[in-house]
Amino acid sequence: MRDPLITYITSRPGSALGDLAEAALSRDGELEEQCERGTLHPLMHHAEELVKAADTIEHRLEGYDARANARNQVADYIDAVVLPGTYDPRLRRLPDKLRAARKKAWSQVDLSTGETRFIWDEKAGEPLLCPDDAREEGMRLQRRLEGKLEELARAGLRVYYGVLTIDNAPLGHMAARVEKLWRKFKRALKAKASGRPRGVSKKSWPKLFPIAGAIATLECPLSASRTWHPHLNVIFVTRGFFDWSAWWQHWQCVSHFQELKPGNVAAAFRELIKYAVRAVPEKSAAKAGSHSTCNTVSQSSFAPSDSVPPAHFAISSGTVMDFWPDSTKASGRSSRPLSAPPAMIEWTRAEWLEWWASMKGRRRTRTYGELYGLNVEPEEEKREWRTIGTVQWSRERFVSRVVLLECIPGDKSIRNPAERYRRWLEKLEPPREIWDGLATIGEEAWRMIQMEQMQP
Repeated sequence: MRDPLITYITSRPGSALGDLAEAALSRDGELEEQCERGTLHPLMHHAEELVKAADTIEHRLEGYDARANARNQVADYIDAVVLPGTYDPRLRRLPDKLRAARKKAWSQVDLSTGETRFIWDEKAGEPLLCPDDAREEGMRLQRRLEGKLEELARAGLRVYYGVLTIDNAPLGHMAARVEKLWRKFKRALKAKASGRPRGVSKKSWPKLFPIAGAIATLECPLSASRTWHPHLNVIFVTRGFFDWSAWWQHWQCVSHFQELKPGNVAAAFRELIKYAVRAVPEKSAAKAGSHSTCNTVSQSSFAPSDSVPPAHFAISSGTVMDFWPDSTKASGRSSRPLSAPPAMIEWTRAEWLEWWASMKGRRRTRTYGELYGLNVEPEEEKREWRTIGTVQWSRERFVSRVVLLECIPGDKSIRNPAERYRRWLEKLEPPREIWDGLATIGEEAWRMIQMEQMQP
């Protein structure tokens, strides 16, 4: 049977998908060569590196397993709850896109650094629903912005992380409340200080807050009271001290800030953005596990984690305290609600459709000032990536295969392939007695030849 990839390449020369198909064929061809040559392949000289890479791949796949299962759960939920009575072809394609995504990958290793990566066959292209797509979106933001943030911090500017909320929106009003939140945020960035005398232009008058740049990421989860809780995870770059108490009075809703010190800005930004852009299905599982924790966490746990998401802690006078979506007024803090916010797969059809219509196609992350327009990612340094195996989805987990490690014969209980390879070679060598016997036979034959030559 003719390979469908080869058929595609020959029928559509020069297409982008054709280039991807050719790349996939070349990777498969590289693995086939490794299978054919086996222990004689040059990569066998890097047996130790291959073992470390295999261990790294197995460790990384644990996260991919969880995200793939979350993606499949959302596909089942959309099929069962959302699609009945829906005739929008874009919505009807979603479950198939989610289920077909990331079923196979080629695993690669950079032999110089030991770093590993996966080249996936197909992606869903839905960062709102697919945890892996959302994770890649966060990594793109990280590559674009973390270096600039660290550079500004070292140049003397101050960097702050904050969470800005607004009144919860009842069902049916999510889109309007989200637009109000963005307008409120942009007005706050441009707000002017009071006391401008007559005759002085508004443009030349100093701003109320010394904000030189900002990045904001929108979240709008469903709260325990079944109302929408829009809020922004923001990072401010300021010229000088930022009086967040003045911001509190100006914003008039819950807002909390923490200053990030130079040297830690890039790492903190990496952790914060990793949570902020996570897909809602993945966050739902994390929030469900966080409700058994106590109401306070230590100052050292400022870096967000799966159990304490940054959108659900507040910072005031050096103390970290939980706050929850229903506490939206600045006049006080409410305690943790008794019931947990529902996971996405527990939403009603109307709730999901409203959320999807309000979030799909809208930019969740926006940049301003010194951070605006940093859309060019730094060029990746050239590396020698070598394809070493495949990753295949099997029921509820990924199964990894490193070709050359499987090609090494001998006792499979020996984990180190280099050691296994050495012992296999030793078994192929003839016993010492055979070598001694061959040496004796050779000596006798040499003496007989010499004696024949000495005869007249």
